[in-house]
Amino acid sequence: MHASEWDAIVLSSHLGRRFFGGSGDGFTRRDAPVHLNAIVLLTGDGSFQDVLEDGSKTYIRALGPHFAKGRRATISDGLADELEFLVRQQLVPAVAARDEQHGLKTTGSGPGLGGDEDTLQPFLIGPDDMVYAAKYERVPGSSVWVVPDDVPDIRPWFRLAFAEWHRLDPETYFGAPDWFDADKWFTPAETTKSAQIAAELDDFAAAQLAHEERLSALERDLAALRAATAENERLLIAGQNLDLQAQVRDALVELGFGVEDMDLQWDPREPREDFRIRDSADATWMVIGDATGTTKGVKGVKLMTTERFVTKYVADNPGQPIPNFWLIANHFAERDPDSRPADLVRGDELGLVEASGSLVLDTVALFHMLMAARVTPTLKASIRGVLRSARGQFTAKAALDWIEANAAE
Repeated sequence: MHASEWDAIVLSSHLGRRFFGGSGDGFTRRDAPVHLNAIVLLTGDGSFQDVLEDGSKTYIRALGPHFAKGRRATISDGLADELEFLVRQQLVPAVAARDEQHGLKTTGSGPGLGGDEDTLQPFLIGPDDMVYAAKYERVPGSSVWVVPDDVPDIRPWFRLAFAEWHRLDPETYFGAPDWFDADKWFTPAETTKSAQIAAELDDFAAAQLAHEERLSALERDLAALRAATAENERLLIAGQNLDLQAQVRDALVELGFGVEDMDLQWDPREPREDFRIRDSADATWMVIGDATGTTKGVKGVKLMTTERFVTKYVADNPGQPIPNFWLIANHFAERDPDSRPADLVRGDELGLVEASGSLVLDTVALFHMLMAARVTPTLKASIRGVLRSARGQFTAKAALDWIEANAAE
């Protein structure tokens, strides 16, 4: 029988194969008529090529081989219920059992004969967009199903393919009559099993609905928390001006420091330091505090300004101990904190700050310390202690290192 008289073919190799000589001329071996339907059993080390020729037109669709690590499997949207069930039942477990994944990569040269679009419909997609199984239209009225040969039972795939071909060409491909699968003709065993399936589907639908309702409620809660945090704690890593100042004050208070908000004391026309910060754990300790946010680094002039605040304090409080200062800085505030420079001030200026016993505190470090204290409230006293003794600068990395070393205590 000549190939033109065939209606369908099952194979584990190329449906057609085109070879090219040194001159660029091509010739096709195993010329498959364009109307031919096919089921391809894709092997783990094989590839597949389909050549369609119709007069002067030639289209080559090459599939696979493609290899990848991992077991990711995503079922494609829009599959018919019976096909999706078969993919879940057979294809997903087959993929999960493999040591190395193999599948298809489309490298076709165009949409094919008689079509304006690529008609490849994946069933299951894996790593690197690899396709485990799929079907595509050769020309309108014929299709090819590509299924891996390691599925446990190929017969249901044959049945679905032939059912599709029957719908396309009922005179050529015989199908089961409409009444054949009606439950009216079930045996008692089929009726029992069908009822069990229906009950399982009902249970799943109820569980899925409850899951979706719980998930929706959690997502609403998270959205509300994110909105609140954006207006509060997260300003420690993104805020400037009065917004930043308020959050620094609230964070220090939550950690257990006593914070006197000096803006309530000063004449607005002559502002001075933002805070006077104390700790009940050490009655002799007090620092002048100022919060600042900048889109660039901390400038030396800001350090000098903060030092002048100390000078003014000494002038106003003769005979009192001279306090150190904290410059609490959100530098490069518009950048992702992970991309900001590690150091807050230049080396020469840092040396002067360190020698004076004062501190430049990164607000990102303060954020990390605050979050650690919320997880482990007993850390608050230790956090205050390490900040009281810090000199020079206290960076975000220093905070994370300290948390890692002390969070288990």
